[in-house]
Amino acid sequence: MKTTDDQQELFVVVDEQDNILAYKTRAECHASREHLHRSIGVIIQNSQGDMLLQQRSSTKDLFPNYWAVACGGHVSPNEDYIVAAQRELQEELGINHLALHFVAKRIMDFGNEREMDTFFRAIDNGPFSFNTTEVQNVKFFRRDELMRLHDQKALNITPECAFVLQLWREGSFADKGGE
Repeated sequence: MKTTDDQQELFVVVDEQDNILAYKTRAECHASREHLHRSIGVIIQNSQGDMLLQQRSSTKDLFPNYWAVACGGHVSPNEDYIVAAQRELQEELGINHLALHFVAKRIMDFGNEREMDTFFRAIDNGPFSFNTTEVQNVKFFRRDELMRLHDQKALNITPECAFVLQLWREGSFADKGGE
């Protein structure tokens, strides 16, 4: 299936200390473990503590149709992580200027490629105006429901989403709305 992702989009390639080394295309980065590149993920919870997941479009180049954190994407040249997160929130969910709080930063290894992922968290009850080229569905999940679906492998989720669920299980960020 043809992807709708721009394979010539430039990504920021970094070393394991997150120092910028180069700029490479999406196609180059997604085809090589050597091109560790910056990426973001935004965890959105509502005021009841439910977590918003997005089901990725069937035309995404990686993990099509999988469920992922509410918003995700790559850092573009001349952006920092927070600016990239705000841009992706607007592009994917139609959200402007959401207060973001740092959760974690780590290297995610997918076998064929690696990302320097920074995760943020925010509170938003919606509604969301999602971009159907990027996202086919969004849904809030209760913690117990999402953990059960994950444990039973009843939901195809991205590796980043699995990492976030592990953090949630460990209590690494709040369960309820507010900070």
